[in-house]
Amino acid sequence: MIIHDRVILGVDQAINSGWSIRVGSRPVQSGELDVWDWEARRYVLRLAFDFANRPGRTLPSNRGNRWIPEWFVFVYEDHGSAPLASYKTTPQVLSLGGSRNLWLDSLNRMGHPQELRINVTSRTWRTKVLGLKAALRGDECKAQAVRWAEDHTGKRPLHHDEAEAICLSHWGSVDGMSELEHMRWVGAYRNTSP
Repeated sequence: MIIHDRVILGVDQAINSGWSIRVGSRPVQSGELDVWDWEARRYVLRLAFDFANRPGRTLPSNRGNRWIPEWFVFVYEDHGSAPLASYKTTPQVLSLGGSRNLWLDSLNRMGHPQELRINVTSRTWRTKVLGLKAALRGDECKAQAVRWAEDHTGKRPLHHDEAEAICLSHWGSVDGMSELEHMRWVGAYRNTSP
Protein backbone atom coordinates (compact mmCIF):
# COMPACT_ATOMS: atom_id res chain seq x y z
CA MET A 1 0.00 0.00 0.00
CA ILE A 2 1.56 3.29 -1.14
CA ILE A 3 0.49 6.54 0.46
CA HIS A 4 1.33 9.45 -1.79
CA ASP A 5 2.43 12.85 -0.46
CA ARG A 6 -0.46 14.52 -2.24
CA VAL A 7 -2.89 16.95 -0.63
CA ILE A 8 -6.33 15.37 -0.42
CA LEU A 9 -9.58 17.14 0.44
CA GLY A 10 -12.29 14.67 1.40
CA VAL A 11 -15.86 15.96 1.61
CA ASP A 12 -18.94 14.22 2.97
CA GLN A 13 -21.39 16.45 1.14
CA ALA A 14 -24.69 17.24 2.79
CA ILE A 15 -26.40 20.33 4.18
CA ASN A 16 -23.93 20.00 7.07
CA SER A 17 -20.83 19.03 5.07
CA GLY A 18 -17.88 17.39 6.74
CA TRP A 19 -14.44 18.11 5.27
CA SER A 20 -10.93 16.82 5.89
CA ILE A 21 -7.56 17.87 4.49
CA ARG A 22 -4.60 15.51 4.65
CA VAL A 23 -1.09 15.61 3.28
CA GLY A 24 -0.16 12.06 2.37
CA SER A 25 -0.91 9.92 5.41
CA ARG A 26 -1.15 12.88 7.80
CA PRO A 27 -4.53 14.45 8.58
CA VAL A 28 -3.91 18.18 8.99
CA GLN A 29 -7.29 19.85 9.40
CA SER A 30 -10.98 18.95 9.40
CA GLY A 31 -14.35 20.35 10.32
CA GLU A 32 -17.93 20.89 9.25
CA LEU A 33 -19.70 23.70 7.46
CA ASP A 34 -23.11 24.78 6.26
CA VAL A 35 -23.02 23.96 2.55
CA TRP A 36 -25.07 27.07 1.72
CA ASP A 37 -22.27 29.26 3.09
CA TRP A 38 -20.24 30.16 -0.03
CA GLU A 39 -17.50 31.83 2.02
CA ALA A 40 -17.06 28.73 4.20
CA ARG A 41 -16.75 26.47 1.14
CA ARG A 42 -14.31 28.90 -0.45
CA TYR A 43 -12.26 29.05 2.77
CA VAL A 44 -11.90 25.23 2.88
CA LEU A 45 -10.98 25.01 -0.82
CA ARG A 46 -8.45 27.82 -0.42
CA LEU A 47 -7.00 26.10 2.65
CA ALA A 48 -6.48 22.89 0.65
CA PHE A 49 -4.93 24.90 -2.19
CA ASP A 50 -2.58 26.65 0.26
CA PHE A 51 -1.48 23.31 1.75
CA ALA A 52 -0.73 22.06 -1.77
CA ASN A 53 1.35 25.16 -2.51
CA ARG A 54 3.01 25.82 0.85
CA PRO A 55 6.56 27.19 0.78
CA GLY A 56 9.25 24.56 0.72
CA ARG A 57 7.03 21.90 -0.82
CA THR A 58 8.63 20.24 -3.82
CA LEU A 59 6.37 20.88 -6.75
CA PRO A 60 7.24 18.83 -9.83
CA SER A 61 5.12 21.06 -12.06
CA ASN A 62 7.16 24.20 -11.33
CA ARG A 63 9.86 24.45 -13.98
CA GLY A 64 12.24 27.36 -14.40
CA ASN A 65 10.81 30.78 -13.59
CA ARG A 66 7.25 29.80 -14.48
CA TRP A 67 5.12 29.08 -11.42
CA ILE A 68 2.30 26.59 -12.04
CA PRO A 69 -0.03 25.99 -9.10
CA GLU A 70 -0.23 22.52 -7.66
CA TRP A 71 -3.79 21.30 -7.16
CA PHE A 72 -5.22 19.12 -4.44
CA VAL A 73 -7.25 15.98 -5.10
CA PHE A 74 -10.95 16.31 -4.25
CA VAL A 75 -12.64 13.12 -3.01
CA TYR A 76 -16.40 12.98 -2.50
CA GLU A 77 -19.04 10.35 -1.98
CA ASP A 78 -21.04 9.02 -4.93
CA HIS A 79 -24.63 8.80 -3.73
CA GLY A 80 -25.95 7.89 -7.19
CA SER A 81 -25.54 4.15 -6.78
CA ALA A 82 -27.10 3.86 -3.31
CA PRO A 83 -30.53 2.22 -3.24
CA LEU A 84 -33.30 4.78 -2.94
CA ALA A 85 -34.71 2.88 0.05
CA SER A 86 -31.57 3.75 2.03
CA TYR A 87 -32.67 7.39 2.22
CA LYS A 88 -35.28 8.50 4.72
CA THR A 89 -36.95 11.32 2.80
CA THR A 90 -37.14 12.90 -0.64
CA PRO A 91 -35.62 16.16 0.66
CA GLN A 92 -32.63 14.14 1.89
CA VAL A 93 -32.05 12.78 -1.63
CA LEU A 94 -32.39 16.27 -3.14
CA SER A 95 -30.10 17.88 -0.56
CA LEU A 96 -27.30 15.38 -1.28
CA GLY A 97 -27.35 16.18 -5.00
CA GLY A 98 -27.70 19.90 -4.33
CA SER A 99 -24.82 20.02 -1.87
CA ARG A 100 -22.61 18.03 -4.26
CA ASN A 101 -23.40 20.56 -7.00
CA LEU A 102 -22.54 23.49 -4.69
CA TRP A 103 -19.12 21.94 -3.94
CA LEU A 104 -18.49 21.22 -7.62
CA ASP A 105 -19.55 24.77 -8.57
CA SER A 106 -17.06 26.17 -6.03
CA LEU A 107 -14.31 23.97 -7.50
CA ASN A 108 -15.19 25.12 -11.02
CA ARG A 109 -15.03 28.78 -9.96
CA MET A 110 -11.51 28.18 -8.58
CA GLY A 111 -10.40 26.53 -11.81
CA HIS A 112 -9.83 23.17 -10.11
CA PRO A 113 -9.14 20.49 -12.77
CA GLN A 114 -11.90 17.91 -13.17
CA GLU A 115 -9.38 15.12 -13.59
CA LEU A 116 -8.37 15.61 -9.93
CA ARG A 117 -11.88 14.86 -8.64
CA ILE A 118 -12.72 11.36 -7.49
CA ASN A 119 -16.14 10.12 -6.48
CA VAL A 120 -16.32 6.90 -4.49
CA THR A 121 -19.26 4.86 -3.27
CA SER A 122 -19.79 4.57 0.47
CA ARG A 123 -19.58 0.78 0.14
CA THR A 124 -16.10 1.06 -1.43
CA TRP A 125 -14.52 3.42 1.09
CA ARG A 126 -16.23 1.76 4.07
CA THR A 127 -14.88 -1.63 2.99
CA LYS A 128 -11.33 -0.31 2.48
CA VAL A 129 -11.06 2.08 5.44
CA LEU A 130 -13.34 0.54 8.07
CA GLY A 131 -13.12 -3.08 6.94
CA LEU A 132 -16.91 -3.36 6.83
CA LYS A 133 -17.96 -6.34 4.76
CA ALA A 134 -21.52 -6.92 5.92
CA ALA A 135 -24.41 -4.69 4.95
CA LEU A 136 -24.88 -2.58 8.07
CA ARG A 137 -27.49 0.10 8.56
CA GLY A 138 -26.36 3.65 7.83
CA ASP A 139 -26.36 4.63 11.51
CA GLU A 140 -24.10 1.68 12.39
CA CYS A 141 -21.69 2.58 9.59
CA LYS A 142 -21.58 6.20 10.75
CA ALA A 143 -20.82 5.10 14.32
CA GLN A 144 -17.97 2.92 13.01
CA ALA A 145 -16.63 5.88 11.01
CA VAL A 146 -16.71 8.10 14.11
CA ARG A 147 -14.77 5.54 16.16
CA TRP A 148 -12.20 5.02 13.41
CA ALA A 149 -11.71 8.77 12.76
CA GLU A 150 -11.41 9.58 16.47
CA ASP A 151 -8.78 6.85 16.88
CA HIS A 152 -6.97 7.90 13.67
CA THR A 153 -6.82 11.63 14.45
CA GLY A 154 -7.05 11.77 18.24
CA LYS A 155 -9.72 14.46 17.78
CA ARG A 156 -12.75 14.00 20.04
CA PRO A 157 -15.68 14.24 19.90
CA LEU A 158 -16.43 14.04 16.19
CA HIS A 159 -19.79 14.33 14.45
CA HIS A 160 -20.40 11.69 11.78
CA ASP A 161 -20.16 14.20 8.90
CA GLU A 162 -16.62 15.22 9.83
CA ALA A 163 -15.68 11.61 10.66
CA GLU A 164 -16.81 10.36 7.26
CA ALA A 165 -14.87 13.17 5.55
CA ILE A 166 -11.76 12.03 7.45
CA CYS A 167 -12.39 8.49 6.19
CA LEU A 168 -12.90 9.75 2.63
CA SER A 169 -9.63 11.71 2.68
CA HIS A 170 -7.84 8.65 4.06
CA TRP A 171 -9.30 6.50 1.26
CA GLY A 172 -8.17 9.18 -1.19
CA SER A 173 -4.60 9.11 0.07
CA VAL A 174 -4.32 5.36 -0.43
CA ASP A 175 -6.80 3.85 -2.89
CA GLY A 176 -7.93 7.11 -4.46
CA MET A 177 -4.49 7.91 -5.82
CA SER A 178 -4.38 4.50 -7.51
CA GLU A 179 -7.82 5.22 -8.95
CA LEU A 180 -6.59 8.59 -10.20
CA GLU A 181 -3.59 6.99 -11.92
CA HIS A 182 -5.91 4.40 -13.51
CA MET A 183 -8.24 7.14 -14.79
CA ARG A 184 -5.24 9.00 -16.28
CA TRP A 185 -3.98 5.83 -17.97
CA VAL A 186 -7.41 5.04 -19.43
CA GLY A 187 -7.78 8.65 -20.59
CA ALA A 188 -4.35 8.61 -22.24
CA TYR A 189 -5.19 5.32 -23.94
CA ARG A 190 -8.49 6.69 -25.26
CA ASN A 191 -6.74 9.77 -26.63
CA THR A 192 -4.16 7.67 -28.52
CA SER A 193 -6.35 4.87 -29.85
CA PRO A 194 -7.69 5.18 -33.44
